[in-house]
Formats: sequence, C-alpha cells, structure tokens
Amino acid sequence: SLAFQEPLFASQLSYAHTPPPELACARMAGYSIPSFLIGQRTNGAVVSSATLVAASGSGAASLGSYCRVSGQIRPIDPTAPDINFLVNLPVEWNRKAMMFGGAGFDGEQVFINFVHAGTSTQLSPQGRGYAVFGSDGGHVQTEPFIFGRDGSFAVNDEALDNYASQALKKTRDVAINIITSYYGR
Repeated sequence: SLAFQEPLFASQLSYAHTPPPELACARMAGYSIPSFLIGQRTNGAVVSSATLVAASGSGAASLGSYCRVSGQIRPIDPTAPDINFLVNLPVEWNRKAMMFGGAGFDGEQVFINFVHAGTSTQLSPQGRGYAVFGSDGGHVQTEPFIFGRDGSFAVNDEALDNYASQALKKTRDVAINIITSYYGR
C-alpha cells in the first residue's frame, strides 16, 4: 500500500545554521509563492527584489539592518492590476510580525513603520524587531490625483474586491510565507 506524504514546505524545515544576512536576503530574490498557499484566488506571487538595507537612524528613528523584500501578487483576471507588496525582515527579529495598510483609496506602496497614533519618542515596530509588511491594496493611483481620491481602479471587479478586503488576506498569506522561508520558522 502507498502512503500519501504531504509536501514539505519551508515552515516544516529545520535549519542547522543560519546563513549570513546578505546570503539569506539575496536568496529571496525571485522567490515565488504558488497560488495554493494563498487563501484567496490568485495566480501566485513572486518576489521581484530583495535588498539588505544597512542599519540607520538614531533614537526613536533607529532601524537595525533588514532585508527589504518587494514583489507582486498576480491576479486571476489578466486585466486586473497586481497587488504590490513590501515585507521588511529585520536581521534581529523578535519573532513577531505586523501588517500596515494604506489610507483613503490606498493605491500607494504602504507606509511601513508610519504609526498614526503613538508617541514619537518610541521606536517603530520594525525598530523593535517586528517583521513588517503591507501592500498597495491591489491598485496604483495614477497622476493627476488628489491623495486618496483616485477610484478609477474600481471598474475592474477583481481590483475592487482586492481593495475592499481580499488584498489583506492575500498580502498576509504571502508575507507569512516569506517570513517563514527567510527565518526558517
């Protein structure tokens, strides 16, 4: 009798050693996430760039070095726009993650680490070691626009669904897969 064996994913791997940050970050470029690992219908996702960013800032604006991963979640409808995402992976990770969103009609790369409420004397979530991520909500605003008021994307059903709610789940699933692959847990 043949026993069915589940496929092995990055989250199930155990690493004997941690590669240096430069190597760990560089190997993320071109990484792809198949559609079946994303909880909403997509044509999968791909990492278009992964760059190790040096530590910067001081005081409350301090950020340790991190791997900046950006890419696209591919739509089912070929006329719908991609969901552009960004994931920042701190070298000194606290084993937690936080998702950030846009404002208005979204359509811009997320304001990673911009916290609207809170004290300016406190480190940002990424500064405290969180892996942070977000997306543009599944559409890009085009010029000319008044911030947060370009709703032209809504003529496409999938783009509207992404903006209304689905981009959140899709982005979360992709980011968690990237985080798991990068850190090995």
